[in-house]
Amino acid sequence: IVVGEYFGGEILNRADKLIDRIDWNWYLNKKTNQFYMSYKPEENIHQGTWDHYAEQLMMYILGAGSLKHSVGATPYNIMAMNSRLSYQGRAYSSNPQYNTKNYLYTYNGSLFIYQYSQAYIDFRDLYDENNINWFDNSVEASKAQYGFAIDNSNLYKGLGIDSWGVSASDGPNGYKAYGLPLAKNYTFDGTVAPYAAVASINFLPEEAKLALNNYYNNQLLYGEYGLKSAFNLGRLENDTYTKAWYSSDYVGIDKGNTLVMLENYVSEYIWKLVMRSPHITRGLEKLNIAKDKN
Repeated sequence: IVVGEYFGGEILNRADKLIDRIDWNWYLNKKTNQFYMSYKPEENIHQGTWDHYAEQLMMYILGAGSLKHSVGATPYNIMAMNSRLSYQGRAYSSNPQYNTKNYLYTYNGSLFIYQYSQAYIDFRDLYDENNINWFDNSVEASKAQYGFAIDNSNLYKGLGIDSWGVSASDGPNGYKAYGLPLAKNYTFDGTVAPYAAVASINFLPEEAKLALNNYYNNQLLYGEYGLKSAFNLGRLENDTYTKAWYSSDYVGIDKGNTLVMLENYVSEYIWKLVMRSPHITRGLEKLNIAKDKN
């Protein structure tokens, strides 16, 4: 969509044809009205279920807005209902500024989940039928992470006012979907992913800038392709910190998300391109996600 809207002409025509070919109904469990998570062609089976809010949010908009294979609003409404019933709460911090409002959290609490769809779709003034604003939801999730960093800086050397952001990343024992509360199934061992804080710049601008400045000036974190995947400075145990660890990797998907979010912060350019696409405007209309729902 971004490429088509940017170049126009024949590239836009080809992008439209590609998008129109997507059979969203093939990827939908008709019994539950929920999208599958994967497909295994060797056995011709679908696996997993997107049953609550996560990075698949944009799929509901694209699926509803499809000209040939629309799934309508039901899958989105079921996802949102499940999240409201089972994944809703408030986070509290020793700094009241970072106490959150009620927000919809995710299964593992990785910060990227609150960024991926929001990087392309400008939800800032949009509300669904239940008054959910997905941009504001990401603000609250980012506040919860920042509050956690402040409150646990005495336990983890890598957490603090200018060092935060827990998300899927490399770790001392391999790649993991790291996350934080309020998630029900979070994994955290002190590993911080720089991209997670930097890509939150539209949600917590000043806090993201503090982190970016800190990471940029750390020679062990910054290299040929910018910020590396993650680091872990250790946990305080028996009055001493455990051994520090730095990733040597750069993860492409993290770079893409960060660059898109930075561009939106500077110019809103990616948002503008995506939000003028009929594929998006049709989907939002079918889901009744619109302005002035307060």
